[in-house]
Amino acid sequence: MRLIKSVNVEIVIHSWLRDEYSNVFNFKALTESNLDIIVTPNFESEFENMERFKLLKSIRGQILEEIPFDTSWYEIDIMQSDIYRIYHIPHFSWNIISNGTYHILETVKNINFHNEHGCKIASIVSTLNDKTKINNLILGGSSQSSKLTVFEGNHRLTSMMYKLGKMTNEIISTKYYFIK
Repeated sequence: MRLIKSVNVEIVIHSWLRDEYSNVFNFKALTESNLDIIVTPNFESEFENMERFKLLKSIRGQILEEIPFDTSWYEIDIMQSDIYRIYHIPHFSWNIISNGTYHILETVKNINFHNEHGCKIASIVSTLNDKTKINNLILGGSSQSSKLTVFEGNHRLTSMMYKLGKMTNEIISTKYYFIK
């Protein structure tokens, strides 16, 4: 893993919210004004920053409550060799598909394309090619060498690992955010 630069939490919240927005079921009640602060954000506006936070909290509040207030955020490069220490967020549905480990590689070995996770992963895999990189995953960890938990982007990262099928030391993403 390589730290690229420090980023402020408003950028992370926007990125996370934008990715959640693409998941239509999360935003059935999205208004035009809410959409505007996602599509054309003004990070200098305290009001917009707070509204984006409230929107994200409405669908991911339980996760956000676990993140310490004084967290530092970074843009990082993740190498495929880092995958050995990346885990899904603890949720019963990832528990089943990962044989109780939450480890991303265990999930890749157990993908069943006939369940909810498998169908979503299959649809993402079909859009990937050999040069595709996954952007804007939200990861958390206590240090640069600790285990990392995927807060946002579990299906995308699992799809990438399934598609790659082998471990090399190529960069698989450039826009991950890391908690330290």
